[in-house]
Amino acid sequence: MSQKPNKKVKKEVQKQNESMGTAMWFLCVGCLAELYLLMLRRFFINGTLQQVVAWDGYLPVFRIAGLVLLAAGVVLTAMKRKENSWKRRTGVALTVFGAFLAVASWLVHHYMLTALSPLSFVVPAVMVLGILLCLYDREFGCSLVVLSLTVLVLWLCRKGVSGSPYRTMVLAAAVVYLILLAAAAYLFRKAGQDRGMVGKYRVMSPSGKAAPMLFACGLSAAAVAVGVCSSAVAYYAMWAVGLVIFVLAVYYTVRQL
Repeated sequence: MSQKPNKKVKKEVQKQNESMGTAMWFLCVGCLAELYLLMLRRFFINGTLQQVVAWDGYLPVFRIAGLVLLAAGVVLTAMKRKENSWKRRTGVALTVFGAFLAVASWLVHHYMLTALSPLSFVVPAVMVLGILLCLYDREFGCSLVVLSLTVLVLWLCRKGVSGSPYRTMVLAAAVVYLILLAAAAYLFRKAGQDRGMVGKYRVMSPSGKAAPMLFACGLSAAAVAVGVCSSAVAYYAMWAVGLVIFVLAVYYTVRQL
């Protein structure tokens, strides 16, 4: 009888260690990616003429290096796909960083600061989201992903709804996002009724509730709906959603203690 609790505790500790290991991979890959972007900004965007010319030749090399890392990561992940080990996580990390290195090098080489500025925002945001998804409850992780995407859509609305040549594209993106929010709310509600499962995939813990995720979808839909009216409304809606993210982060952090 004494072995059953020990096995349960051991399994729980192993799960926590795996989550911590995945979070560390997110941190390492995110820091490397952001360091690369900072180097591009320093030497390719704001560098001297000699530095800009030199990095203009380096970027195709970095793009090829990224494709090599991507191929190596895919092979390693495929070889270790049945193992839940550091080797498989290393393969995934190589795949992600290789893809980023190749895509970022190509984008910055062709579009320069226009591509570098959003990448400098997206990389740390994805890194933080990945870490929180690993360390916190899935309900909080899914809610945070929805609200963070909403902030991004509101930022696009602020830049594009008032007299911008991209107004039509921004409005179309907002409509598509509202449709995706409706689909996500349906899936979250279904998961709440089926012990966290949607088909064969687990969306939340068996004892979790769908209310936080439904709240995130509803708030996001309302914020985007009013955000497309004007850039000023989108600005204040963006800050309101950011405040909700902060409150949720504090609540779930205290809950984890």
